[in-house]
Amino acid sequence: MIKFCFNIFLITGLFFCNLQAQVKERSSSSYPYAGIGYSFVIFTDSKVSDIYPFLDFNNNSFLSEINPFFGVRINEKVAVELSPSFVFTTAHSNKGFAFTQNNQTLYYLPSETSLFSLPINFNVKVYPFTADMLFFVSNIYFTGGGGPIYIKEKYTNYRYTNSNFTGFVDIQTAENSMWKAHYSMGVGYGSLSRFGYNFEVSYRLVPLSPDNQKPVVSSLANNFNSVNLSARITFNF
Repeated sequence: MIKFCFNIFLITGLFFCNLQAQVKERSSSSYPYAGIGYSFVIFTDSKVSDIYPFLDFNNNSFLSEINPFFGVRINEKVAVELSPSFVFTTAHSNKGFAFTQNNQTLYYLPSETSLFSLPINFNVKVYPFTADMLFFVSNIYFTGGGGPIYIKEKYTNYRYTNSNFTGFVDIQTAENSMWKAHYSMGVGYGSLSRFGYNFEVSYRLVPLSPDNQKPVVSSLANNFNSVNLSARITFNF
């Protein structure tokens, strides 16, 4: 029994020594990594969220973001990352919106919507708690960055004379597209293993310049800001 306990103690000690050596070796040099993630997107501007709810039970759809990424862990405290994302949805609510054109205000109720967005992110990650690489808080990081973002919308709108959506006028198709700048900040937790995982909460800021020229929300809202809840898998080379 004593011999068995000694062997277990010896194996455990060797395991942690080996793990510490691997972490120390990895922290002393840079290494690339890549992966893919999936995010839930929650728009924070009321005009945008009225059109694109987080969950659309009527159409069994919700906002989706697929996020491949490529990065380099420069050292134990800093990583840089290129992270394009693909945001898409056909979800829409039944709230509708008012739109004035040629001094006439009509009420628009989308029957079909299509949103595609392409944020291209250049991010920096900072790991502030790496004094003890074996402690779990060493995997916590803060991130910030930004880049260009492409937004494209297309609606099929039913038009009415009043906010009760009675007095049908006609059906109109409208679309809008643009390139804008965006910025993001967030906090996350990710494992250091070769095949790892990553969870992140971030806030994306997308200022818009509403021109009120087209009956789509990107022409009417002040921003396309969103909270993003992400889960990602990573591979460290």
